[in-house]
Amino acid sequence: MPGDELAPIAPPELGIRGTGETELALLPAVDALEQAIIAAYPDYTPTAIKMTTLPEGYNCLQNTQNCLADNRDTIYISPAYNILKYDPLQDLTLKQDSGEFYVAYGVIHPEVNKAIYSNISVMGWAHKAAPIMVNNQEMVGTARYYLGSNIDQGTADKIYAFKIARPKGCYDAEPCKEVGYDCGSGIASDEGIALIFRAYVEPETAVGPAMGEVILDRILKFTPKR
Repeated sequence: MPGDELAPIAPPELGIRGTGETELALLPAVDALEQAIIAAYPDYTPTAIKMTTLPEGYNCLQNTQNCLADNRDTIYISPAYNILKYDPLQDLTLKQDSGEFYVAYGVIHPEVNKAIYSNISVMGWAHKAAPIMVNNQEMVGTARYYLGSNIDQGTADKIYAFKIARPKGCYDAEPCKEVGYDCGSGIASDEGIALIFRAYVEPETAVGPAMGEVILDRILKFTPKR
């Protein structure tokens, strides 16, 4: 059909993100948790994974980008990537027998009323398939593993830390999940593993929270010291 005969649907009114309330009061606790995580693995070198946020629908369409994960019910926080090639800008592989692992950490957004549900998708970067997920209920209490008694009890269950490792990489009482190498149920050794963070529906607005009102989830990659 010729373009001048099309009857485009008018864009809908969008729900407004944000309430003016932020998570920033928890930033010192998240920073302290980061130091405790690093101290827990003295035989490993930590590398901070650079993070970014995925663009909103109309923004990415105007910029002729792949919208990737556009849903205004949530926000998307991802490792930084090459916006033109959709390739990661950093080494996200956890290769077989390397001993490498991730620890993700941050704020449990539903515990501070910025979402009703949040999760971490453990996704293979190339195939965009996630065989493993961690939800906000599994996150509660996990920061205590690293901080012990060195945390205010009112803050303890508002922040989390969760390890993602290869098979036989989880030990003792660590809050941890393992991802294998098999096609379909795992992620190949040479494929990047991207932890994608979502926070669904702020109760007061019925849409995803405003990005500027949350503390971005973080990832440390640990590599054995040789």
